[in-house]
Amino acid sequence: MRLFKPNISKLLAKKDMHGLIEALGDNDSQIAEQAASALGNLRDPQVGGLLLEALDKPTLRRGAIRALGLTGNVRYLEQLSAALHDSEVDVRQFAIDALLMLPDPGVVEPLANALNDANGLVRWHAALGLATLKDPRGIDFLAELIEPNVLGVWDMTTVGPAIDALGKFGGSQAVKPLFKALQAKHSFVSDAAAEALGKIKDPGSIEPLRLLLKNPLGLKNVRRSAATALEAITGERHSLL
Repeated sequence: MRLFKPNISKLLAKKDMHGLIEALGDNDSQIAEQAASALGNLRDPQVGGLLLEALDKPTLRRGAIRALGLTGNVRYLEQLSAALHDSEVDVRQFAIDALLMLPDPGVVEPLANALNDANGLVRWHAALGLATLKDPRGIDFLAELIEPNVLGVWDMTTVGPAIDALGKFGGSQAVKPLFKALQAKHSFVSDAAAEALGKIKDPGSIEPLRLLLKNPLGLKNVRRSAATALEAITGERHSLL
């Protein structure tokens, strides 16, 4: 049992790679994360080899994956892609995050394959990652999550981030599913969809947003979001009726 917590700053100053790698397995997640960041930023050729060795140790695996991603070195693409097949769900999610740190189009295919993962959280994580890369497969996956005929019960912990991601990264591909979300019975869904359409600024959104704005039975916060979105698209102010 360790009596003292590792001092990441001192280990980094000494370039104590073995000490930092040991800290990857610390029970304190903040220390483990700091150690991963320190290793990833060292840029020492020896770091990669030590991190690859650490991948074989269960207590160090997640931190090593994060550190490999932080190096930004595309030579680790194969190892990080292989981690997407790990038996542990959280390891697979760490691998997705790490792949997104690599400046290489080769990350798209393994992330797309992760959309078929047996675990819903991993599929969701992969879809968000692909959406940030503006890959159509991730955007399609997120669009399916907000289709009323696919998702029977609205869960804003899932649907909210999906709508937000479509607004930021979906472009014209996201407009049609967001139109459907405007018709949701739950106001928080139609509210979020209106905001997302305001970010995309597709002219085809003007009429659906105007209809939402004119709905006298609509909640004021939803109509306000529609007015804000219309202003973003047309440059004109729209009063609430």
